Amino acid sequence: MTHRHGFTRIEALIFIVVVAILAWTVVPGCGSQGVVGPEAPPPDAELLQREADLRATLQEVRDAVGLFLSDTGAYPSDLSEITKPASEPPEVGLNADGCAVRINASDYKGPYMTTACGGGLPCEPIHGYQNWVYGTCAPNVGEVHVQCMAMASDGTYYSTW
Repeated sequence: MTHRHGFTRIEALIFIVVVAILAWTVVPGCGSQGVVGPEAPPPDAELLQREADLRATLQEVRDAVGLFLSDTGAYPSDLSEITKPASEPPEVGLNADGCAVRINASDYKGPYMTTACGGGLPCEPIHGYQNWVYGTCAPNVGEVHVQCMAMASDGTYYSTW
């Protein structure tokens, strides 16, 4: 009896297809963008407006994190902490190395960001989800990005903005 080692080509191909389908469904809404090159349709005005809104929203969230840091001397340990009212100050933040540090409650002047619907983080304008990625480990502590690997109309990925 012969023992075979590894996978056959068809088994490997099936595995790759299944992984690709799973990866495609993990990030909802991101598959609708991203065609580049000569076959890519020109961006429409609505997409360009949503991209401008995303850049503005990213800047607002980043500014709120900066105000939090300026007031408390620490980064938020969780991005949602920028929306907490002054009556509910966080007890712990993060230093630039990602280590927990105590926050003096009287230093917290929040909320540093409010949304039109009355609270919580805003939805990103491209797909309408709260797809924010917040850095809590050095060297990315305090960095804010959107979690979407779709390609923008300028050829960059939204996640790199």
